[in-house]
Amino acid sequence: MTLTGPVFLFLFLPAVFCLHLLIPERYTLARNILLLTASLLFLGFGDPLSLLLMLFTALWSWGAAWLMRNQLRHRALFCAGGVLGCLLPLLVFRYADFFTASVNDLAGTAWRLPGLHLPLGIAFFTLQGISYVSDVYRCKAEAQKHFYRVLLWLSFFPQLISGPVVRWTEVGRAIDTRSVTAGGVAKGLRRMTVGLAKKLLLADTLAAAVDAAFSAGDTLALPLAWLGALCFMLQIYFDLSGCCDMAVGLGLMFGFTLPESFDCPYAAGSVSGMWKRWQITVSAWFRDYVYIPLGGSRKGKLRALLHKWVVWLCAGLWYSASWCGLLGGIFSGFVMTLESLHSVGRKRRKKRRIHWYQHVYTWLFAMLCFVLLRAEHLAAALQYYRAMFTPLHLTRTDLSVCTQQLTPAVIGAAVLSFLLAQPFPKAIAEKLSARFPRFSELTGSLLTLGLLVLCMLSLGGAVHPQSFFWRF
Repeated sequence: MTLTGPVFLFLFLPAVFCLHLLIPERYTLARNILLLTASLLFLGFGDPLSLLLMLFTALWSWGAAWLMRNQLRHRALFCAGGVLGCLLPLLVFRYADFFTASVNDLAGTAWRLPGLHLPLGIAFFTLQGISYVSDVYRCKAEAQKHFYRVLLWLSFFPQLISGPVVRWTEVGRAIDTRSVTAGGVAKGLRRMTVGLAKKLLLADTLAAAVDAAFSAGDTLALPLAWLGALCFMLQIYFDLSGCCDMAVGLGLMFGFTLPESFDCPYAAGSVSGMWKRWQITVSAWFRDYVYIPLGGSRKGKLRALLHKWVVWLCAGLWYSASWCGLLGGIFSGFVMTLESLHSVGRKRRKKRRIHWYQHVYTWLFAMLCFVLLRAEHLAAALQYYRAMFTPLHLTRTDLSVCTQQLTPAVIGAAVLSFLLAQPFPKAIAEKLSARFPRFSELTGSLLTLGLLVLCMLSLGGAVHPQSFFWRF
């Protein structure tokens, strides 16, 4: 049994929310205990191993921070121990198979793969634990006396599995001083519904064409390969951004303001711009806790470039614990290095116009890079690239297999996804809201209700099992 899907939406979430509202605002401790209990139940029913590892990470990071506060002479030692302790479960459970298989391939050994189960959300709560230890060491956060406060922040169920990466400095004060307002609840409910619609109505609809392309194997031909790559480029964005929208919306409903994670990345005119807008909290984490500690740009341009390459490789392995993830980081780093070299010597302008071919170039990179994240292994990715760029004679069967995936639902979801991935729908909504506030509020409420009904109908069927964020 898991607390996901219909059980989460129809039973767990309404029960927790109603109980949270019934507790008076002045009883903050009781509200915190309720949210902590609900969060532990949420993760415990989904994956008991994840619950144990999250408890270990919370206890270890809290203990390391507390020792740094009371043992000033050994702060650096406790910080290093805290970071390594938080990182250890991730290295063991997420990368053990990859490291073992790599050693077998390179050294010709035959070590048995550990085959460890990948715990839910481990990539996110590990980053958060490291950020807490590092912030306390750098005096950007205060070491907490009460363990339950750190545990609540780390286990808060809206963002536990799929992000965003929330730092203690962003929500620590709200644990004791938050307030739930009618406006915040309404805004949060709308945001949660939009995220749920992104996930169920768009991403999961596109997943049918993606699965058909990536499971075709040797029979994969050029039309279906490009269709699958395009649909996955849209699917992964609406899957991840939809889950983050749900987290932000649920946070508002409980009085927390969680950070944003996506800012129309496909509207960027460069690969660097796309990655700056993609998983913003993850990018900021690698910048603040990897790039800057290595020296950032303070030690010259060559060292800065080296530090960026370290970040790109680490980020690639974070997204996918495989050679595909590593190559994705190398591919991204290579392209962004060329972009930075191309921009050297150019006069800076206050505002540059982005041309259509820059968007096409960015979308092409996204399709090629995300193939590495979707492929099961490197050989499958190479086979997929071969199908995309081998101009063999197309048969009627090849075209027929592709057109079979172009159902009205997939076509509608792809077109709508492409439009919603641009910034102008949000800009139009903001202008209408400013000019016609009452009409926009009524329209937004009706649209939210309609989307919620459609999502409930979708949840009544089979929920697609290959949601990308479950890989984290």
